[in-house]
Amino acid sequence: MNILPRAARLAFVALPALALLACSDMHVEQMNKVAFSPANDFNSNLARDYKDLSNYEAYQMYDWSDAVHYADKAMAAGTGKVVSPEDPTKRNITGDDKKAELVSAHQRLVAALNNGATTRAPQAAAGAQANYDCWVEQQEEGWQFEHIAACKNGFLRAIQVAEYMPGAPAAQVQPAMPAQPGPFVVFFDWDKSELTVDARRVLDQVVARERGGNEGIHLIGNADRSGTDTYNMKLSQRRADSAKTYLVGHGIAPNRITTEARGERDPLVNTADGVREPQNRRVAINLMTRLPGA
Repeated sequence: MNILPRAARLAFVALPALALLACSDMHVEQMNKVAFSPANDFNSNLARDYKDLSNYEAYQMYDWSDAVHYADKAMAAGTGKVVSPEDPTKRNITGDDKKAELVSAHQRLVAALNNGATTRAPQAAAGAQANYDCWVEQQEEGWQFEHIAACKNGFLRAIQVAEYMPGAPAAQVQPAMPAQPGPFVVFFDWDKSELTVDARRVLDQVVARERGGNEGIHLIGNADRSGTDTYNMKLSQRRADSAKTYLVGHGIAPNRITTEARGERDPLVNTADGVREPQNRRVAINLMTRLPGA
């Protein structure tokens, strides 16, 4: 006979889940207490990149299993251990075309790492590996399409730098995979329009691609449903304006940039009114082949 009261039984069942969450939180917190080296070698860059991914998954996406996975990789890289990129054949990737694309990219990444990219271009090599792992993770989840695009684009840009070998015959440099035109996406904390570290990293990719170009850049601000329609429209405009200010401050001509506020009208994740949803607090960055009216 079960002699525990129902409330006690429910609490008992919930204990393993609560313990797991607490353990995960402590795991990531332990990583954050480590002062990773600011040096520009491959492992130091890789440790910092994985740390950023871990914190994003933990405190923006609340995906604790991936947060712990990246924290483990950050700690290993930070202590000088060899940390391999994800093996896409061991992940549950839906779609033969998506799996084949990731396998091809994995081969390209491993070739670059083995051909001296870790010493020749350590920051780009680390960025390529971290973005690749992010791409694999997001593709396996298979529904956050703007996140998939952002990680994939980050990999494509970093791998081209990592592969470049000054003076090498053209045959020794692998042909570049075509870079995607966007959208790039930056995300925001709740009720904030200030750029996070991750947001600035994405915008830096846009700057690297677009500085000196003439494409139009269209910024679309969005908000979740935790405020009023009127407030969220103004908040989404402030977010678009923050992204524009950053781009202009880093050399993009202001007349190339247009902004648009959509408030809570265009969510990535449909929610009830009043729900705080991290994926809906964003600015999508679309690159156009010509300026409006040109």
